[in-house]
Amino acid sequence: MKQRDRLVLELMARGGMRVGEVLGLTPADIHGQKLVIQNPKSGKENEYIFIPQKIAERLTEYVRDEVIGLNKRIFPTSYETVVVPEQHYFVLGDHRNSSSDSRGVL
Repeated sequence: MKQRDRLVLELMARGGMRVGEVLGLTPADIHGQKLVIQNPKSGKENEYIFIPQKIAERLTEYVRDEVIGLNKRIFPTSYETVVVPEQHYFVLGDHRNSSSDSRGVL
């Protein structure tokens, strides 16, 4: 498992963080074992999460190794443009057997 993915999962599982909170973290939010959550869902200005020491160390090391700027997201997300070639189809569907969203003969 990639270090990035492991950290995301550990912050959610062991830190009790929501995925949106993890994805919004910046290096400026890290204060040892205490993480600052900016604009949390509670409506408060900030909230604080305390994480285990080993996770805090791995997170700090990851930020250092990846050379992430102080106010840049630690776990940025990006979406690439997908170009569907002519004479081809791009279909999204639900994989559950009980779904009938896009099944059928074209």
